[in-house]
Amino acid sequence: MVTIKDLIRFSAEKYGEEASLMSVDFSLTSIYDQWFRVYISPPGGAWQELFIEYNNKTHKFYIGKEVKRVDLILQKTCIPNILFFIGEAKDDYKKILSDRNKIKKCMLSMLKFISNIEIEGKKPFKNGKFKPIFAFIAGIDAKSFGKFADRVLCKENELIKETINELEPLNTDRLVIISYIDETKTKFILNFSDNFNPELKKYFQLLFSKIVFKPKVK
Repeated sequence: MVTIKDLIRFSAEKYGEEASLMSVDFSLTSIYDQWFRVYISPPGGAWQELFIEYNNKTHKFYIGKEVKRVDLILQKTCIPNILFFIGEAKDDYKKILSDRNKIKKCMLSMLKFISNIEIEGKKPFKNGKFKPIFAFIAGIDAKSFGKFADRVLCKENELIKETINELEPLNTDRLVIISYIDETKTKFILNFSDNFNPELKKYFQLLFSKIVFKPKVK
């Protein structure tokens, strides 16, 4: 299992895909809220097991080779919805754009896998009985840009705003998270697709409100 020590070790090196993945994971599962970790692809490997919470129990499933995997899946039970945060991390947003077709296939493959999970003789997540949130995570090595870091982050943010509504799967709740280190603190920039659920948008904005970056450069 990924630990805080792993996060510190990777953050101390070049900040990118792995550190940003773990930063988002820890922010949602332990630091700011208590999402349940369903699956994570840790540095240096990938889990073959997936864990689902249902009826106050944890159920374990094996992910076969035929299933295309994402980097992170989290679960949160909210009345009346069950939320699944399905995320993919890259070193920067341009890499997300260039790999967008592959990422889409992986996200939809995991969505199908969750939908077909059978527990106690039932398929509790079949036919849209949960709400997926598709998250695209970009880890920016801001320190390497020195005095140009703010401008680089702003340009990245502008590109996200211009393209987020074209990211697939279309007609879904899509969230792009830029993660980076500002001096010694991990910070985030959040962008939401236009059709993102308003209440969930408020939730994520409030959750990250103390650490989000507000671009200074237009």
